[in-house]
Amino acid sequence: MTRGRAGQPNRSSARSDTPGETAGRHNFLQAARVARYVQNGTANIAAEPGEHEFLDAKFMIDAEQAMARIVRPPGQRQITNKVTVIAELCCLGGGALALRIEPQRRGRYAIAPAHQHAHIIAGRNMILPFNTVAEGAKIKAGRLGTGRRSPQRASGSKHQAAAENITCAPAISLNSAVLFTCPNLAFIAAHDTVAALNTKLAKKDFSMPALFDPLQLRSLTLHNRIIISPMCQYSASAGSASSWHAPHLGQLAQSGAGCLIIEATAVSTTGRISQGCLGLYDDANEQALAEALTSVRAWSAMPIGIQLAHAGRKASVRRPWEGGAPLADTEGAWCSVAPSPEPFNDGWQIPEALDRSAMKKVIGEYTHTVARALRLGLNLVEIHAAHGYLLSQFLTPLANKREDEYGGSQAKRMRFPLEVATALRAAWPAERPMGVRINGTDWLDGGITAADAIAFAGALKDIGIDFVCVSSGGNSAKAKIPLSPGYQVALAAEIKAATGLPTMAVGLIVDAHHADEIITSGQVDMVAIARAILDDPRWPWHAADSLGVSLDVAPQYARARPETWPGAAFRKGA
Repeated sequence: MTRGRAGQPNRSSARSDTPGETAGRHNFLQAARVARYVQNGTANIAAEPGEHEFLDAKFMIDAEQAMARIVRPPGQRQITNKVTVIAELCCLGGGALALRIEPQRRGRYAIAPAHQHAHIIAGRNMILPFNTVAEGAKIKAGRLGTGRRSPQRASGSKHQAAAENITCAPAISLNSAVLFTCPNLAFIAAHDTVAALNTKLAKKDFSMPALFDPLQLRSLTLHNRIIISPMCQYSASAGSASSWHAPHLGQLAQSGAGCLIIEATAVSTTGRISQGCLGLYDDANEQALAEALTSVRAWSAMPIGIQLAHAGRKASVRRPWEGGAPLADTEGAWCSVAPSPEPFNDGWQIPEALDRSAMKKVIGEYTHTVARALRLGLNLVEIHAAHGYLLSQFLTPLANKREDEYGGSQAKRMRFPLEVATALRAAWPAERPMGVRINGTDWLDGGITAADAIAFAGALKDIGIDFVCVSSGGNSAKAKIPLSPGYQVALAAEIKAATGLPTMAVGLIVDAHHADEIITSGQVDMVAIARAILDDPRWPWHAADSLGVSLDVAPQYARARPETWPGAAFRKGA
């Protein structure tokens, strides 16, 4: 019996360039991969510890916005190998240094000091000549004129004033070499640093899209950054997996993703959203899920995680295809609980407010459930603290009206969710990763803010949580969510930048190139694919095809790959 290798890329099969394509293929993605690797690889490189040591590195790379700053001259086509990489390294020292990314052999790059080329504005401490690639180039500090500029060092110079306001200096590629700046990097450390970085760069192949880079979470290795998001199926019976679950999970486990996370799984009967929700609170639940997982694992080695949840005041409702309204007593409704007796919406139950004794009971339900997850051999646990379910209700002022130590201030509203996460982290093996899905915003005044999300993520990091998946909404039926592709990515990026905690983006991530750009940019570390993979259970395969990567797949399906199936050329979207 052969098991697929969970989306591990066959790196020898990555698309390669012909000599004539080399310049055209030196695009922003490959350059950004180099920049991201330089960023991640410089933390431990120092010439003089304490004096010129790198303290932090942060890159902001957005190809579409960057390219938008280069205005195409009338009547001319856009030059495809003109690349803008926006970057900032925050380091000790004075002065400024520009580094140029130079293509070497196929898939390999090196960096070199570029200050002598004088084609950038270097930032606060040094002003160098600037040359736009095309008329109308814009900088954050404002519009600058076209043409070559001489150094302007006189106090009060408009160029000096502009440079004072630049926190992330643009850099324009010339002759397929990407320039980016390292403001405030002391020149004394520059050459040692460049040499050390080039030693690392020489060993790294940047032709592999970042979406298919491996990721290490404690002892768990994900072969790519594609995570199958937990998605409720509303097809369980008394909390136990049904005949639906084995084929459902089985097809997703053949998709080539880096990890599959099982749907929101209730820690108690009262914690279910509906009568069809999966649970893991009794022996029957555990046995039924074990049988489904045995079937799935017989044919796939993909890591499998589970999301643990309690619905709180949003419990005891009909399945979505039955309307989703609260159950009537005659339909088997049960009492919901919440931080405060505040119903989710008009016509919903008034939930029972949890007292301290009931809160301790809920924590016990979570820890008993995570022990069952461990017996099932699951690789990862994600705690559901988003979408207006119980832990999210404690976090948001929209639902939490308590006046005790669990309500009011930001710190008090975080207290119970942190108690749950702390107990679960202690009960889950140290070598296995644990994450939390959180809200980046409630999309309503008076709800969860970015500052709240950052504070919560930082506190989770402090107790040993390994990642956050950043979603939004669900705490009020009145919220108006501005949907667009990747509409929650910026929320995740802000949290990652503020906390350094690995993050996962989720929400209308449908296109493979968009997903790769999100990872390449360094905004987040993983992307969660949800309804897109219900629509296309081979989404990671097709993403790999689109990005020039060959995935190892189950041999039973190998005949359907482009190398052996002529019909692939006629597939929709191919």
